[in-house]
Amino acid sequence: ESITSTIQFFHTLCSSAYEPQMSSDEIAMFSLVHSALRKKFGIVASDSSTWKNSQIYGFSYIGFYNMLLSMRDNDASFRDRYNEKLERFIDKLRVYFDEDGIYHSRFLNPISVNKIYEAIDNDAGMIVFDLNIPEEETPSKDTVIKLITASHLTSLILAHNKKLKKFTVAYVEELNRFLQNPHALVIASSMATGNRKKNACSFFMTNTPYTLISGDKNLETIKENMNYTLFGKFVNGDEKYIDKI
Repeated sequence: ESITSTIQFFHTLCSSAYEPQMSSDEIAMFSLVHSALRKKFGIVASDSSTWKNSQIYGFSYIGFYNMLLSMRDNDASFRDRYNEKLERFIDKLRVYFDEDGIYHSRFLNPISVNKIYEAIDNDAGMIVFDLNIPEEETPSKDTVIKLITASHLTSLILAHNKKLKKFTVAYVEELNRFLQNPHALVIASSMATGNRKKNACSFFMTNTPYTLISGDKNLETIKENMNYTLFGKFVNGDEKYIDKI
């Protein structure tokens, strides 16, 4: 699931009105760089005991970008094979990860997964990801990145709790936001199909319930994994009962 989230994240960064995701060449370059990072940190996909190395050694998006630059500068076969396509891929990511990039500050303070685990181990109670998403007709890149990141962190929490033999309830608000973007939808569908295997129960909430009965094919995976559907609305005064439910 980690690689799925990372791929969807980079699809989002590289998307535009003309290209909804990474090109085939960019996916190939992504794969080669990701493989180089795994080798550097001793991470073997088939050996789960090595996965912790990604946290120990700081396997990060900026680290990915720096490895991409390093391979361009030091790997002649890589550089010659992709040439101007490589430079175009770098240009797409430069604004986010280069020190002079306009959006670089957004990735300077990575979330510490270990701190979240420590909070769980100390019985911190409910963990809430407040995404502060603005009202918008279609989700911006920022919104999709927040959705993917929060969903991935939720997945890590569920896996951690399963190791501790804890049952987890995951609440996903604003499902309609996920449905408006194909990369976020992949993550929501993964949660719908996979959370039971992590000893978790999932609640998906939306303020546009008509989408659940609209026949949207993108919703099929999620709907097929729903055991119950509850429709309702708040009326004046109901808010005071929320904390008692």
